[in-house]
Amino acid sequence: MKTVKVKAAFLRAAMFMQGINDVRYYLNGIQLTKDGYINATNGHCLYRGKDETMKGLSSDITIAIDGKIPARAETAVLHFVDKESGYLSFEDSSGHELEISKAKRRPVRRFFDVLEGKYPELDRVIPKTDPQPISDIGVNAEYMGLVGNIAKAMGCRSPVVKFSFRDQHSVIEADIISPFHTAKAYIMPARV
Repeated sequence: MKTVKVKAAFLRAAMFMQGINDVRYYLNGIQLTKDGYINATNGHCLYRGKDETMKGLSSDITIAIDGKIPARAETAVLHFVDKESGYLSFEDSSGHELEISKAKRRPVRRFFDVLEGKYPELDRVIPKTDPQPISDIGVNAEYMGLVGNIAKAMGCRSPVVKFSFRDQHSVIEADIISPFHTAKAYIMPARV
């Protein structure tokens, strides 16, 4: 059985930006790339984290996780049962497998499905120009809240986010400042 290890904080954060019951079913999952990126988008916002420790993927995949990632999990281990499904187990910071409770001695598990479909070309959305000063811009407040949730899911107690703007119609880049992980969020501006 093939396994891949991923930092749990990246999966926790990505779950905030994935689609929920979207007709574009592949947006309801999290993309893991062979280059070590963890991506999630709902079509309006994009989360992208780089996990330097993730190894073992021969191609990019998109997974839909059933349930939440435990807050005390440091590492998530993907166990592929076949090409279409598998389960996640979790390890703490010492490398010990998380259990539901000490008394029950059962490991914490979450199931996942591998989603078929062409994930959006994210490189087309990510800005390649330098930030520019602008006087005003419209932003959906709910999306700004998602950025705060992502920062907290990545272990930031007092989240700090650096925003970069290009113009009123270009994607807003949010660098999530964390002592533990590097991640970005991209938000489409709203018409004002």
